[in-house]
Amino acid sequence: MALNALEIYKFLPKINCAECGVPTCLAFAMQIASGKSSLDQCPRITPEARRHLEQASLPPVREIVIGVRENKLKLGGEQVMFRHEKTFINPVGIAVILDDTSDDLESQLEQIKKLAFVRVGENIWTEAVLLRYKSQDPKIYCEGVRLLAQSGFAPILGCEDPEVLEEILP
Repeated sequence: MALNALEIYKFLPKINCAECGVPTCLAFAMQIASGKSSLDQCPRITPEARRHLEQASLPPVREIVIGVRENKLKLGGEQVMFRHEKTFINPVGIAVILDDTSDDLESQLEQIKKLAFVRVGENIWTEAVLLRYKSQDPKIYCEGVRLLAQSGFAPILGCEDPEVLEEILP
């Protein structure tokens, strides 16, 4: 959760040296709290205080990236907890779960591509697909992953067998 200026100030050296470019440590804390400065600008902060402030200022939800290149979906990694605080940077992601045992996986993927709707003026569509390893047959699963990779969705692999994953992943 984001710290306020007084919480940050408690960990600063409180010597008002102005080496950070700001006249006082309290003013510097206010700059950090508003996102206009970073801890790197204070040459006198102790490693312990830096570690504590960096840990305390981590986003409540760690950023997760699913997929690569044009099939990439980012989730989390933001300080914003409520819509009224600030605009969310990463949009809401929608995913669908499919099994590798599906009769016609390719046509199901095409149907999912057509699934889109508008909510409060925002276009929303499926961006990711989780493919579960239900068949317990590596060949079937590998073929399903190949189809998924070609589909344009961010792929999520639902397989706990490391040997099967080693066949799929480069």
